[in-house]
Amino acid sequence: MNTFEPLTNVLCIFPTVRGFGYAFFKDEYEPEFHGVVFSKSSESQTCVNRIALMIETYQPTLILLPTPHKKQALKHKRKQILIADIEALASSYDIRVLTYAREQIRLVFEQFDARSKIEIAEKICMWMPSLEKFKPRHRKSYMPEDYYQGMFDAISLNITHQYYH
Repeated sequence: MNTFEPLTNVLCIFPTVRGFGYAFFKDEYEPEFHGVVFSKSSESQTCVNRIALMIETYQPTLILLPTPHKKQALKHKRKQILIADIEALASSYDIRVLTYAREQIRLVFEQFDARSKIEIAEKICMWMPSLEKFKPRHRKSYMPEDYYQGMFDAISLNITHQYYH
């Protein structure tokens, strides 16, 4: 017999160049807490300490992370180290960790005509109107990524997980 487990207490973390975006889902539909954490330090320990505090506060049963990029190892080394540190931290709290590749996220959102990160963020805002005020602006290739993009990337992990779960 197949039993359905509701997706509750899910902490989604998406490392960025200078910190991470996060979203905590108490239920499947809208994040209860969300935001972005920036770290001026290049070391991941500051971020790991913040995530440990989140784990103690929110008591997640599942942590969702992006799969580290293998092709761009030098460019994303900091992100890869942070992901490995988060996985070790989750293991010490006995919390299950799942990762989703960027391609898996794109495949889910392509069904809704959202291919780029900004289109995905716009689709999320359409589904979750309370996040509209954080919607990233369209940018040119020379402009830095929007402050809240990491948060939307974290939310996209949860939506992808719901699709594959």
